[in-house]
Amino acid sequence: MLHDPSHYTPMPVAEEVRLTPRDREILRALASELAGIAALPVHTEKARLWQKLNDLESERPMVWINEICWHEMNVDDELTLRTEDPWAQEQERELRRTLYQWRHLPGDMIVSDYLTCPLAIHSPDFGIIEDVDIVTTDEASDIVSRHFNIQIRDFDDLEKIRMPVVTHNQRATELRFQAMCDLYAGIMPVKKVGQTHIWCTPWDYLIRWWGIEGAMLDLSERPALVHAAVERMVDAWMAELDQFVALNLLSLDRDNTHRVGRIRLHARITRTGFRSGVREAAQHVGMFERADLLGCIASHALGVRRGARPSLAVALEAGVLRLLRAARPQDPYPASHPEPAEDFGQPLVQD
Repeated sequence: MLHDPSHYTPMPVAEEVRLTPRDREILRALASELAGIAALPVHTEKARLWQKLNDLESERPMVWINEICWHEMNVDDELTLRTEDPWAQEQERELRRTLYQWRHLPGDMIVSDYLTCPLAIHSPDFGIIEDVDIVTTDEASDIVSRHFNIQIRDFDDLEKIRMPVVTHNQRATELRFQAMCDLYAGIMPVKKVGQTHIWCTPWDYLIRWWGIEGAMLDLSERPALVHAAVERMVDAWMAELDQFVALNLLSLDRDNTHRVGRIRLHARITRTGFRSGVREAAQHVGMFERADLLGCIASHALGVRRGARPSLAVALEAGVLRLLRAARPQDPYPASHPEPAEDFGQPLVQD
């Protein structure tokens, strides 16, 4: 997650990565095992099946396993970290989890034939974080019970929600990228990857500052305040997304993290490229699908066919909220609006 309403996200630090021979040996061994799995022909077939699903030509139901309770999975020390350096442990954790899922609960996962180096992107949240009292039932889990202390009570409090300023620490990105290229040389290639998704969920954030009971009551008793709060959140997210576009920090999401509301393997993307593929696919069945109330409203506003599974979902849903503001029920597809099409045509992070 780029930012979390529970805490402030620290700025990325540009520092050289120096690993011990033991840490290098551990990581290279794990990467070698992963490379062998990634080379299996089954992934080509799985990619074809996912593409057929997203083209509305599904051959069979596809199985995707996500949000695994990792703290409960380490039965035989398969997930126990053995490296010492903090950066190495981040690498090891991802490698071990991918290998674990492949062994025990793969479903229709695809193991990529490359490793990713995320860009060192920072967004300073929205100027406000939750103030909570928590009760923990499992010390190993990050899932806790929360009592929210109220921070938003009236219109003046909405000013606490600030417009984020996105930055990219290019030196930090380059240092990490070079470290990964050196570490995994001869085993797997490394690709730089920008921001591939953001949860655009105003209500999930607002209730943490508003309190659940207060927010629910105000939907009925003070709807103008609720509308103003959501509008403020939408403005903040759009300010952030516009900066991602301007700074060329977006990447396509075509890996094993298929999710509602994201770009997926899609024939029109692979055949025609991002710019024309987005427009053609959007005209095909509609740009996005969401599993929440916003998705229901958006689908109605944009005239997306009832019951249609999306052939494509745009990374970051960068134009969805603009479309919602501009859309009319008689406008059948989002491609009829020129403004977000300009967003879709922006260059993406290159390998």
